[in-house]
Amino acid sequence: MGELLCKGIVNKHGRIYAVMEDGVGIPFELFGKEGSPAAVLIPGGKLGMDAERDRAKDLARRGYRTLIYDRRNTCTADCGYGDGSKHEIQMQVEDMLALLRYLKLAPAVLIGESSGARLCILFALDHPSAVTSLVLFNLTGGTRAAELLSHWYHHQYVELAEKGGMEAVCDTMWAESMIQHNPDVRMQLLQTPLRVFLKVQQDTGDLLLNTGEYPTLGVSGEMLYKLNCPVKLMWTCLWMGFFDGMHRRDVMETVAECIPQSGELYVAGSMWGDPDHITAQDGQIHESDVQPGSSHAPNNKRQWGAVLLLTEPPSIGATYSVLSYPSSKMDPPTPPYWPGCLCINAVADYFKPENMELHMDGGNSTLMDVS
Repeated sequence: MGELLCKGIVNKHGRIYAVMEDGVGIPFELFGKEGSPAAVLIPGGKLGMDAERDRAKDLARRGYRTLIYDRRNTCTADCGYGDGSKHEIQMQVEDMLALLRYLKLAPAVLIGESSGARLCILFALDHPSAVTSLVLFNLTGGTRAAELLSHWYHHQYVELAEKGGMEAVCDTMWAESMIQHNPDVRMQLLQTPLRVFLKVQQDTGDLLLNTGEYPTLGVSGEMLYKLNCPVKLMWTCLWMGFFDGMHRRDVMETVAECIPQSGELYVAGSMWGDPDHITAQDGQIHESDVQPGSSHAPNNKRQWGAVLLLTEPPSIGATYSVLSYPSSKMDPPTPPYWPGCLCINAVADYFKPENMELHMDGGNSTLMDVS
């Protein structure tokens, strides 16, 4: 398949980079004890390892050897487009394989959200022996997602480059942000042949644009059916899915129906509260601090909710820690991602065993039998 290999490790700009066979540097961080079960965290959009560092540390404390990194052409990574024969996601798949092999982490649990989840699926299809299981959050799908994401991440750069060349690309907000953190990126972009850049961006954008009718962008139902590893699907974008029309629950439900090994789709509960009403001054969340409501939030409300994560089946009377909680006048926290666990909203409208309820007690929650 002409897979990329990792040639070694270099230090630059205060970070550690794995150098791919084509010279592209991929910054990465590792947490946890060597020899522990491996897990990889891939965020959504073009976010990088900064978005996953806290979760990676938490996973390491729970016994995982956890890898986070910035995908090529994002954040602090180098830019590289090869010879134009592969779309960007395929190159990112090969980068992940090279990292896992070089760091001796395969097979690993792959945990991805949105675009990161799409990358995890495509990786698992190409390299099933390198995957233990998949944990997929908030996949995108539908015509709106296809049109917006293809343009936002790829086709807009085709239009700019056709008019102003690679110099115009360097002046975009995306490129300027990368250059600020990795000055090498400017020269890498300027040295990229225009035809190569145009081909990769066009092909990658087309992959998204032309698959709006698929269960999730870039992945057909037939492809999902071929996944042969355990898959856990989590939908936690109750607020974003309602307003952006891309991270939708029905997308996740359709994906679940297509994957033989998916089991059940877990839905994180929602609770809408006024940020000015919610307080967490003592570092704890209390039932009196929240206002349960509809899963359809009014425009002036935000989504809030404590998230409880179980690493084993829940048992009556057991007490578990609430791992995230809202703070006054802050954006709602993103639920942590854990392989093989159940995501529960500890306050209202949560997934739970029948006839059981969660009762708050300071920073903990106790599962009670109320039958």
